[in-house]
Parts: sequence; structure tokens; C-alpha cells
Amino acid sequence: MKRIFFDESGNTGPDLLNKEQPLYILCSTDFNEEKARKLLGKYFPDRREVHFKDLKKSSKGRQQLSSFYNDNYLLLQNNCKVIGFQKDFTLVCNFLLYVYEPYLYENGFDFFDEGFNIRISNLFYYCFPAFCGKEFAVKLYNQFKMCISEKSDENNKKLVSLLIDARKNCSDKDFAKDILDEIIFACNDLSENLSEIDISYLDPSYSALINLIQLWMKDSHDSLEIWHDESNSVAKRKKDIDFLSKLSINPTEVGYGEIKATYPLNVKKLSFVESNNSASIQICDLVSSILFFVNTSPKKYSENFHKEMKSLFHNYQFSNLVIPSTDVEPMLERKRKPGEKDMVDFLAEQYYLHSIDDQNNKV
Repeated sequence: MKRIFFDESGNTGPDLLNKEQPLYILCSTDFNEEKARKLLGKYFPDRREVHFKDLKKSSKGRQQLSSFYNDNYLLLQNNCKVIGFQKDFTLVCNFLLYVYEPYLYENGFDFFDEGFNIRISNLFYYCFPAFCGKEFAVKLYNQFKMCISEKSDENNKKLVSLLIDARKNCSDKDFAKDILDEIIFACNDLSENLSEIDISYLDPSYSALINLIQLWMKDSHDSLEIWHDESNSVAKRKKDIDFLSKLSINPTEVGYGEIKATYPLNVKKLSFVESNNSASIQICDLVSSILFFVNTSPKKYSENFHKEMKSLFHNYQFSNLVIPSTDVEPMLERKRKPGEKDMVDFLAEQYYLHSIDDQNNKV
């Protein structure tokens, strides 16, 4: 069994418009405890528990961090898998996935083929505030969150009303006709489309964990034991991870193009561990925190340290990134091929079959 450790930075749950923490970063490593303790002991001998946020506050701590990162940059790059989310873009992706995708599906259009989901999210992320106003964008996304957290016809009507007002104020006729009109029409089924969606679905921590688990599965045929720093967000989705790990099916690859995943998850155990009990989790904290730090604005006292670290980490390779791009061209490498299974349909089918089994067992 292979033990993988996880820690995160920038977790604000479903609050994806948080201005102080615009990024969510999850780091994972297979660095074992003994090696991790020795490594941390060499650079932070005066610390029983190593935390980036504490160390960066003092001149001595920043010097220790600088030595650690400069000496071990390649070691961290080679032994860690990291995923990053730009949270406001993630909210746009979720808005289109839950509001627009069902409408397209019912009309025979594959939302994910050739990366359409990514292209439309990029387009909407940049164009909606540009053509309709930033104020409308903020109101729309906050109302979308309200529709999920407090389900009611009134909240759904407010969302539609915002879209209609935005359409009236839209400065681009093509965007209004080709995009906004369709999304407004898609809202006819808003209550049904959002009925099974919980506010926790907006939180990127679960998707990030699944993504990194899949990457570790590709590297190892051993079963995985997950040690995750204590996280309420992930704990709320533990039953989903357990479910996807215990599917009674042969290993099945789903998705198409370059975006594929294998189920069941090869996870035998998921544990939540206090970081003071795991040096390996503290390594993950140091990696996720520095990547968050160099991609956000520093406090005044850490400006020089920020400049130094940004220079060091500017080419650091994330394992995956969910960030906006101005590229909205079709992604031919994500073209669906005959026989390939849609990932969303596959997972929906598994949950449906599970619900049928539950009903039969109750009878």
C-alpha cells in the first residue's frame, strides 16, 4: 500500500469570490515520514511543527524558508503533485455546468467534447463582465450561490431577472444572442437542474483531491492510503470518496481525449490527520503555501521575500491548473472518439444504480 499525504492553501469553501484568498492549491506527496522529519529538522531545528504562515512572519523564519526552498526546489518538484484553482473562474465553470449543461445535453450537444466546457467558461469569464458590467457579474455569481444554498422559486427568479437585465445592458449583440439568450432559456429548468446540487459542490477541495488521486493511480498500481490534513470540506465528501473506491465494477477508464479517469478509485483508506502528527503533511503545507504566496500579493514586511520566491518558483510545474485563458479554439486532443465513455454520465449512472440497490435493500 502506498501512503500519500495532502495539505491545502486558500480553502474558503464555496466562497469562491473571496478577494483575500483568490486561489485554492492542494499539494500531495509520497515523501515518507522518516525522510520528511529529517529534512524539516535540518532547516527548522527549533520547530516542533513547521507552518509556512508562522515562519513567514519573522526575519529568521523567512531566512529558514529561503534556504529550504532554494536547496530543495527540484526535490519538491519531483516528489509532489500539485493542483491549483483560480476560484472566481471555478465559480464561472460551475455556473455553466449546473445551469447551462443540462439544457445542451437535452438538445443533443456534448458539453465536454473538444473542450467546449473549457472554451465556453473562458469566453463567459472574460466577456460577461466586459459586455454586461462587473457589477452584474458579481451579482449573478452570488445569486447563483444563493440558488444552491437556499433553494426557492424566489431565488431562481432573481437569477433569471439578473440575466435578463444583463442581456438588456449587454454591449455586444452576438454575445447577447448566442450565449445569454440560450442560458436564459436554459433557466426554465433551473429548479430541477439544481435540486440535487449541494453548496459543497462549489468547493474545489473535493475535485482537487479526486484529480490528484487519479494522477497517483497512474504512477502506482499499489492501493493508496490517503492522509489528508484535517479539512471539513473534504470530510463532508468522504462518503463520496468511499463510494467511488468501492464500486463493484472492473477498473474502467472513462472520459475522452486527454482527460480520462479510472474507476473505482484505488483508495483503501482515507484518514484526516492533524498536521503536527505528520512531517510529510507539513512538507505539503510548505509547498502549497509558497505557491499560494508567490501568486498573490504579499504583506509589506515580506515584499523582498516574495520577490525572491517568485523568481525561484515562476517556472514551477503544477500537475494541473484550473485557470482562465483567452484561448477559445476547439481542443482537438479532447475530441470524443467512438466507444469512449462520458465521465459525467458514467458517474451519474453509478450513483443511480447505487440508489436503486438501496431501495431494493429497503424493500
